[in-house]
Amino acid sequence: MIDKIKVISLILIMFMFGFSRAIFADIICLKNGKTIEGKIIKETDEYVKIRINEVIVTFDRKDIEFVEKKKLEDAAKPGQRKKELNVKEEATIIVPSEEYPTIKKAIEDARAGDIIYVKQGTYDEGTDLKLKSGIEIYGAGPDKTEIILGKLSLCSRLGRDNWLSDIVIEGFTIKTKWGSIYIDFAKNLTIKRCLITGTGSGIHISRSENVQIINCTIVNLKEGITLYYPPVVMTVRNSIISNCGRSGILISAKKERDMIDYRTGKVIKRETGDAKENNLSLYYNDIWGHHYNFYDATRGEKTPYKKDCFPGEGNISKDPKFRGPEDYRLQLTSPCIDAGDPGLEYKERNGSRADIGAFPCLR
Repeated sequence: MIDKIKVISLILIMFMFGFSRAIFADIICLKNGKTIEGKIIKETDEYVKIRINEVIVTFDRKDIEFVEKKKLEDAAKPGQRKKELNVKEEATIIVPSEEYPTIKKAIEDARAGDIIYVKQGTYDEGTDLKLKSGIEIYGAGPDKTEIILGKLSLCSRLGRDNWLSDIVIEGFTIKTKWGSIYIDFAKNLTIKRCLITGTGSGIHISRSENVQIINCTIVNLKEGITLYYPPVVMTVRNSIISNCGRSGILISAKKERDMIDYRTGKVIKRETGDAKENNLSLYYNDIWGHHYNFYDATRGEKTPYKKDCFPGEGNISKDPKFRGPEDYRLQLTSPCIDAGDPGLEYKERNGSRADIGAFPCLR
């Protein structure tokens, strides 16, 4: 009976190995001639751990002929993958799992080209959740996967000589307690289909290029989006920014800022920037319900509450008509329905024109 169970277990494992090839790229070649493909999650001098689908298998070094890892230059950049990406099937890291109980641990171990899929649930990740270049992080949807963050929140503060690049964050509710989503020295970063709310601030961004905020709902915060330290090149599209205290979008007039060594807390040098180098593009957004919907402090331009005159194509300033105080889905009478960018690449799953906000109203 025991021998029969061993045979069945071996067959199941080999069946699993056979179907993992189309998904993963890391390879372990064993001395017995067998080849295993999966996602290598840990290596030591004594063993190698590899994840095949959602099963973690450990191989002793003495049984391994050689290990071949996915080359970073061969990894597809975020945004270059096929449009019909099946995140659950193509994910190389799953959260939560035995090896990755938290999002922070998954990001720490991720390599360029990895796709992190975060299952439905609430994840309190504490402070300083640092991002990493070349990774994509997907939740099950803003109504299903929630991240709770403290000071600094999603952080990309590495420095001028070590920019973060090619990152996608999609399908989450992100709640900031008293910090913000802080982006500094980043390029080609996309935040899409996310609800950003909480008791903290929204997005603070400095010295970054090609940052895309697409179909997000940023609501009930101390501030919405702040362009803090120049230069910033940023596009906000199909997004709702509502009831964020002082300002929906603020372009700061700051020109000088201390560069600090965050390991020691000491000032390294003082940098000077020119806010005229900022390039902010706004398309098909609803910015409503702030003391100032749009405030460009560099030019003294203030767009007060309920005044629809901030720059950009297709923008409105109207009550988005959420379903409830903390239910940010759209009522059927919402002005945000069918009001997003009419481009084909932004269409909803049912083929209709894009709605504004993180929650499409699929009728």
